[in-house]
Amino acid sequence: MKSKISSFNFAPIKKNITRFAPLWVLYLIGGTLVMLLISSGQEPGYLARDLDDTLFVFPAFNLAYAFLTAMLLFGDLHNARMCNALHAMPMRREVWYLSHVISGLLFSIVPHIFAMLMIGIFLRSFWYVGLLWIAAMALQYLFFFSIAVFSAVCTGNRQGMVLVYAMLNFLSVIVYWFADTIYSPLLYGMSVSYEPFERFCPVWHLSALQGSGDNMQYILLERVKQSTSWGDSLVWKFTGLGGAWGYALVLALIGVVMLGVSLLLYRRRALESAGDFLCFKPMEPVFLVLYTLCAGALFAVIGEVFTSTYLTMLIVGVCIGFFTGMMLLRRSAKVFSAKSFAALGIFSLLLLFSVLLVYIDPIGITRWVPEAKDVESVKVSVSYVSSGILTDEESIQTVIDMHQEAIENRNVEYSGNTANVTIDYTLSSGFTVERYYSVPTTALDFLTKPLSTPEAVLGVSSKEELLAGLEGAYIETYWLGGEVDGDYYYNWNDFTMEASADFLTGLVDALWADCEAGTLAQVWAFHNNSAGYISLTYTNSAGEYRYENLTVYEDSANTVAYLQENFIDYLAASEDSEQIYE
Repeated sequence: MKSKISSFNFAPIKKNITRFAPLWVLYLIGGTLVMLLISSGQEPGYLARDLDDTLFVFPAFNLAYAFLTAMLLFGDLHNARMCNALHAMPMRREVWYLSHVISGLLFSIVPHIFAMLMIGIFLRSFWYVGLLWIAAMALQYLFFFSIAVFSAVCTGNRQGMVLVYAMLNFLSVIVYWFADTIYSPLLYGMSVSYEPFERFCPVWHLSALQGSGDNMQYILLERVKQSTSWGDSLVWKFTGLGGAWGYALVLALIGVVMLGVSLLLYRRRALESAGDFLCFKPMEPVFLVLYTLCAGALFAVIGEVFTSTYLTMLIVGVCIGFFTGMMLLRRSAKVFSAKSFAALGIFSLLLLFSVLLVYIDPIGITRWVPEAKDVESVKVSVSYVSSGILTDEESIQTVIDMHQEAIENRNVEYSGNTANVTIDYTLSSGFTVERYYSVPTTALDFLTKPLSTPEAVLGVSSKEELLAGLEGAYIETYWLGGEVDGDYYYNWNDFTMEASADFLTGLVDALWADCEAGTLAQVWAFHNNSAGYISLTYTNSAGEYRYENLTVYEDSANTVAYLQENFIDYLAASEDSEQIYE
């Protein structure tokens, strides 16, 4: 009778649990202590919110923990004696593989469930947030664990597993780093945006989601007003699942596919490859190219920072990366042969050709200037101050002329003051184009008023909105030789005087007048000397707390005159005026 074929055996799972107990026990204890620390003295709503926040910290922990788990579970593949001994046993490879994968998943899921059981009592009505937290952590871990398993199956030693795992997780960062280091300096007026690359680096993207708005978070909670018999109070309310769930689900799907690919590779893996750097020959050229490019970019950065000769250091880095990569693959230092030098020469020529191609720019990407009829609107930013959206034909044409002049004077060194500008075009086709240039300040005269509008300087469109939410002001003046600050107060050492509503209104009126006169643009290149600083704290109509730091320049006549007159009056009226003027 034919024997029954099985793909599952509990014995290896049980052995993994006991054999590697120190790892998952340490993780369980550490995770539980962290959770108990978070929950200490917390209200249920705040605790639920903090659990959501931890989901953007744990990707780094999952990255490391998944690697350690896979390295221990599949470490036998990296030891020739153990690999041959285990595979001589009457157990199919599918059984070994599935047992290790199930063990690895249990090493994460069980500690997380236990931690949530410990703090579940503190969540109270938000108990479901604990379940969502466990699910989100499982999706994160599944991806990183699958990459770690793939790295373990494809490599024959731990060094190879470390490098392959790092490259797979940070491949997009390596590509961005290389492109930004090598090609960006040659793309006049352009830069390589990190945003597309960020999405392909899960540990980077998941950690960055927290700062991108509630709509990107895993668990959406908001503070709402609750009316009771003893009055209104603010409470936390669950409003739904954030956009990060979609990204996490995609990662988990990729993880499932990678586990399937790893199984196929494991079935075809030769036992004698244990100890080699890579177990599959077709992967060696891919690794060598990526490793060489990474080394080249690293040396280019060093050259740019310390010697300003990044191309020379790029060549040095490529040579070092190429030969050290070959040493890793061959596990030998005897890699200097005519064939190796020929391969390096071809690779270097291709790399230098790509650099030269970008510099020449045969299709004219860096020389592109739009026509006015194709531009729907444009925005110009100088020193992080935006002009706002410009839609009139005259402003658009002026910006285009400035753009054209910047390209024509690419290699010209200006003798006067210059400013760095960012031009954002919105084309009629719906596409947006961004360019960066350094131009003489005389070319920016047309931006004096757009950059001095109340919206650009104060962040509001009406004086009433600013006055309604104004909470205080901090003023540092050169003309008085000291400081005055406060929250409805002006403080000067031991002297304190409450600011009247009339004084604050007058200050806002003076600032507003200078905005309309075009003399308060927060761009130093437009002015001669600064006269002092003003910081306003207020809440806008959208309920957002704002803190505007303004530089007051000597040509901001209205604000300068108002502060000179009114501060002197305030100080002269104080009984501590002698102390103030000392």
